[in-house]
Amino acid sequence: MPSYIQGVGAPGVHAFVNAAQLARPSSPEGSDAFFAVGYSTWGPPNTAVTITGLADFARQFGPLHPNSHLASAMHLYFRAGGARAVVCRLVAPTA
Repeated sequence: MPSYIQGVGAPGVHAFVNAAQLARPSSPEGSDAFFAVGYSTWGPPNTAVTITGLADFARQFGPLHPNSHLASAMHLYFRAGGARAVVCRLVAPTA
């Protein structure tokens, strides 16, 4: 049965409390993915791709490029124990 709380806020304001929605624990969401966007040598442009390791990154996006920090970020992430990353290669419209 819903209950009403009176005396909250300005005079004449009533708060409706739906007891059926209180104290429900939410299900945990996974937060094990690293999201990275940047330039790489090759790969699908403007499309998010799930990567599971350094070899997978090199196969889909190419080797380290001197003008990009994307490969370095992936290298550090996987060396630190990361397991899954979602990578998006950005390219200019004239590329």
